[in-house]
Amino acid sequence: MKKLTLQEKILKYIKHNKRSNLMIVLVMLVISVISIYIVNRTYTPIEVESFETENSPTIFYTGNLNLQEYNDIFESEHFLTSLQGPLLENELSFTNVVLDKRVKNKNEQINEIQDNYFTDLTFFNKNVPYVDLVDVERNIGLSLENPSLEDVVEHNLGEKKISFLSFVDKNSKFISSEIPQINHELEPSFFLPKIQQLDNDSDLIIVSVTWGIPNEREVTTRQRELAHALSDAGVDIIIGNNSVVQEIEKYNDTVIFYSLGNLVSNDYISNYKKSIVVQHDIESNQFKITPVQYKHGTLTKNNLNFFEQKTLFQQMPTHTSYKDGEFYFEQ
Repeated sequence: MKKLTLQEKILKYIKHNKRSNLMIVLVMLVISVISIYIVNRTYTPIEVESFETENSPTIFYTGNLNLQEYNDIFESEHFLTSLQGPLLENELSFTNVVLDKRVKNKNEQINEIQDNYFTDLTFFNKNVPYVDLVDVERNIGLSLENPSLEDVVEHNLGEKKISFLSFVDKNSKFISSEIPQINHELEPSFFLPKIQQLDNDSDLIIVSVTWGIPNEREVTTRQRELAHALSDAGVDIIIGNNSVVQEIEKYNDTVIFYSLGNLVSNDYISNYKKSIVVQHDIESNQFKITPVQYKHGTLTKNNLNFFEQKTLFQQMPTHTSYKDGEFYFEQ
């Protein structure tokens, strides 16, 4: 009788146990699906605490909020409950909504986000064609043909007048010139006189910028030059939007958040589901930075390990302090 090799023995065993192996695989698959379902249904996010201030007005800044293709935000029990404190306690709250043609109920999600979560929304059009974007712009009350009609949003907080406007760097090679944008182009010939005009009439100028450089952790030369130009023109706070967190810089009297990352993401890669949220005391000019992460269809405070903490600390301005998983600095 011929002696079987190890490979032949394995093949013979698999063939002999083919039916039982299939049953094991099916059982394991069912167990995995049930486990994922239970985790998603029972997962409780860690809440982000509000900034404790001396009754002074505060503003809440967040990164990209990608409209959800698969996760139904209307049925998610904990969609943004971890931000409930800051969203209620801060007088103003900002997020950058990313429009995607794959999302069918764009207007419904936008209305839900604006009615129940954030006071102010900016928009970045990832790939929605003009014919479909018209319906979105009607819903949010803007005009693609003449966006200058409502290019500046003004708020009064206490005795301070806040001016807010947003831009997209349409010269980025990652942004197609054929895709229409709701925001203004980040062009110095436009923003310099506009901001200089606002500087004479505003106590605080906040600008949101979508750079159009996905997954880039290092601040590019172009980003820095444009951010410094905005600062020189009179901008006080710059909120940058990319898919990952980038450096925070204090330049002159301006705080530049080059990118807060993805607040809510459709991406499968975990690093693209991490971001930071910012609470800003406008009287004392103090900032509280909290790392967050989107997982299991909900947002949660991200408890950093030692290496993550060290990496993020390197992106903070000088004289930043760290306490209980959060970063603090002054303007």
